Amino acid sequence: MMLINATNKLSKLKVWKVLFILLLTFIVYLRFSTLVNSQEIEFEETPAQSETLSQVFSAYNRSKQRYEDAHREYIIARAAYIKFRTLKSRNDARDATLNMLEARTDVIIYYVQALKASLNEAVGVPSSMTDSLNLRLDEEVDWFSEHRVSLSSAATPEDLAQDSLLAKVRFENASSLFTETSAAISLGRSIDLRERTVEIFSQLRSKVDEIRNENREEYKFGEEKLQTIDRWMAEADSRLFRSSEKINVAENTIVNLGADNKKAKTSYNSLIAALEDSKQYLAESLSYMNEVINEIYTTD
Repeated sequence: MMLINATNKLSKLKVWKVLFILLLTFIVYLRFSTLVNSQEIEFEETPAQSETLSQVFSAYNRSKQRYEDAHREYIIARAAYIKFRTLKSRNDARDATLNMLEARTDVIIYYVQALKASLNEAVGVPSSMTDSLNLRLDEEVDWFSEHRVSLSSAATPEDLAQDSLLAKVRFENASSLFTETSAAISLGRSIDLRERTVEIFSQLRSKVDEIRNENREEYKFGEEKLQTIDRWMAEADSRLFRSSEKINVAENTIVNLGADNKKAKTSYNSLIAALEDSKQYLAESLSYMNEVINEIYTTD
């Protein structure tokens, strides 16, 4: 976008300066778009979701579509301005850029709101962690909401480029927060799964103790059968303990996840790996519990 006076007597130096600003804005867009895509999580609508959560996800998807439409218009207007360099094409390019930046900001706002909605409906996440993340996510929504309002006051390509750079830096700084929130949701699911598995184990152990204390001769189990059951129960308990260790690793990792943007992705991958190990141990524990049940219902 370049400033053109009524007589079109800009010097070549000024022309290239403004074209540079236009190019800078385009480069910032490309960089920012990459950042958004790298942070994006899958928001899938499922029957278990609340109506509120589904509405937030729908709004997020609509904002993405509006942004894609606005970006196409921006590319067309930018190309027209570079080709014709008229006052009208300059104004059209400025308006298209503003529309694109506003739409991009809307995507970010709805993205953060979708993260918040997912967090608030996630199972197993400690309440203190949820409260802390909500406060920090609200700060990002407030900042980008104010930023969106300020965009319309930009009168020059330089102003728009500067506003775009501010948003880019803000998003980069908040990226570890978004990763931390996604990690908290995954952590909560693993905690909930382990708690339910522990409850199953506890119920099964109570049943085994009841069988062990049975005095009626026709219902008593032989010593060898009880030893087999004890062996399977010990294996199941051992896997539960290992699962707990992996969850502790994930909890320790998430505490420092938001401290360093550069290491956030690596830390997140380590956290997810720990949770996958925890899930595997829980599956093995359930498998051993199934062996106990089979042994109970198998006659000598």
